[in-house]
Amino acid sequence: MLAYKPHKGAIFQVAFAPDGASVATCGPVPAVCVADAATGKVRWRHDIEPSAGPGLGLAYSPDGTRLAVVSWTAAIVFDVASGALRHTHPGRGCGIAFTPGGSAVVTGAPSPYRGARRTALETGTTEPIDHLGEITTFNRFRYSPDGRLLAALAPHYGQAVNVLDARTGALVARAVGSHHTAGVGTLAFHPRASVLVYSGGPRLVAYDFRTRDPIAERVRSKKYVQDAAFTPDGRHLLTVSNDATAVLWETAEWTEVREFAWDIGPLKSVAVAPDGGRAVCASDRGRVVVWDLDL
Repeated sequence: MLAYKPHKGAIFQVAFAPDGASVATCGPVPAVCVADAATGKVRWRHDIEPSAGPGLGLAYSPDGTRLAVVSWTAAIVFDVASGALRHTHPGRGCGIAFTPGGSAVVTGAPSPYRGARRTALETGTTEPIDHLGEITTFNRFRYSPDGRLLAALAPHYGQAVNVLDARTGALVARAVGSHHTAGVGTLAFHPRASVLVYSGGPRLVAYDFRTRDPIAERVRSKKYVQDAAFTPDGRHLLTVSNDATAVLWETAEWTEVREFAWDIGPLKSVAVAPDGGRAVCASDRGRVVVWDLDL
């Protein structure tokens, strides 16, 4: 197990690089940090303009060469190797995702606009995703493994998860939520099945987006589920919540297998390495833990 503290304050999101060699985190101070996944040694860190707000969400590009961070007002893209700033575009929210080809990012629309926006990195050209225009904010964006679908999590009653055709923006399915997600929430595509996992408050839901039916619902505590990540084979799911624990589930029957706790505070985010051998989680005390899953 590796534990380190790259941030002075809370960490809002954590991600493994596609090659598993680095871990990125974002939060208020600094806004973004990239560390070696094996040693925890910080490779680079960057504070964005204070008026832009904290780093709320992040994503690696599919090829691992760029890292995008979203704040209250901007989407900022860095070079992973050097930490150099490459692009800055209007955007907002807690969610950001690279398009499957890596040429654009998807974020919430900057105020005073509604909906989501797809922004080309090289040109800065922005286009709305019209079918989400009635929604004001988003917590998460996730593309399906085949790149054909885009899921967007909205923190509103009755609009929890929107599954869109990634090319046209047409609404494919909408899972109605019963809990206001208050700026956080889980969103993860199963790597091999037509299943999307999301959360509303303490409730974890596995949703079949082809049949448009929930296939499992789990509530293990009163604390809100903050994030989730599948193992690459889809046989297990890791979740973290405000009760300061990480929970491993098997996805055949959606039963709890194991619990992990390190006394580092409420956990905000979790990710699984691309090879499935390690996982990483981050807390609201600025601490990160990387550990072997041993599955």
